[in-house]
Amino acid sequence: MTNKWVVWGGVCGVAAVPLLWSQTAPTAREPALVLGLFCWAAIGVAWVITLAVRRDPAHLIAPLVAAATLGVMGTDLPLQAGFALSRSALEEARASGKPGGAGIFEVDWVGDMGDGITSLELAGMGGTWYAEAGFLYAPQGVVEGKAVGEYFEFGHLGGGWYWYRVPESLL
Repeated sequence: MTNKWVVWGGVCGVAAVPLLWSQTAPTAREPALVLGLFCWAAIGVAWVITLAVRRDPAHLIAPLVAAATLGVMGTDLPLQAGFALSRSALEEARASGKPGGAGIFEVDWVGDMGDGITSLELAGMGGTWYAEAGFLYAPQGVVEGKAVGEYFEFGHLGGGWYWYRVPESLL
């Protein structure tokens, strides 16, 4: 007989992956987000059906993993992890000025924005709510209302690195 804890834990763990992956970039990777939501909807239906048939402590795994996944998605941990995995490749792309694969990202454009700021626009990251998204290298920092700050949403990643996204509403 299969251990129910392992089955529920495995299924929920697999379903958490696309949701967490969707948050590794400055904007949601929408296909992964949709896939993850679909998986969790299916798990929710299965959970309600099995709970109605028989109560078992193993049923606690689904809501616990769902809560943990949503909790992590509510932080910048997935973005920080995606950036950390790709930092050296992004630094190479910045130094070379050439677009292309950079770790888990595809850089579509590398450009000098003045004041020592380099923009690395990511391919396919705009999505539904954003015109574009990517990373900025600004060794002197980014100040709200100056340089890119008046047009972009941004956040600090460490060192001179920032994530940015341009909302559709600002265009």
